[in-house]
Amino acid sequence: MYQGRGETELARAHYESALATRRLVSDRRSESLTLADMASPLQHQGSVEAARETIAAVEPLLRQVDAPQELGQLLCVRAEIENGTGDTAAALATLSEAEELAVRIGSGSDSELGRRVLKLRQRLAPKQEERGHPAGLT
Repeated sequence: MYQGRGETELARAHYESALATRRLVSDRRSESLTLADMASPLQHQGSVEAARETIAAVEPLLRQVDAPQELGQLLCVRAEIENGTGDTAAALATLSEAEELAVRIGSGSDSELGRRVLKLRQRLAPKQEERGHPAGLT
């Protein structure tokens, strides 16, 4: 809720509290989902390195626990970071994987993942066209 309203400090504080609880009860799946949720506020606060570290830690866990929705959202955050640091090729490849996940699980434009993918696709479309590829095709 806080993250959706742009209150990233509050969102981060609540995620950290939830993470501590999940670690206390040894709930690895919920822990990985919470870590995935934490990456976006970190990135929006300008803590790019902390967001990268979080993504690197949680991405394999999400793949292991088969959480495609959350993995797709995490990949969108990773693509935003890659784009923000000038690595357009990596951002486009990461976005492509997120899009494939969204299609596989039926996440339409009304879902959180669908909205993130669409927003990122629109942001990256001009860069993709500069690279000689039509927007929407990867």
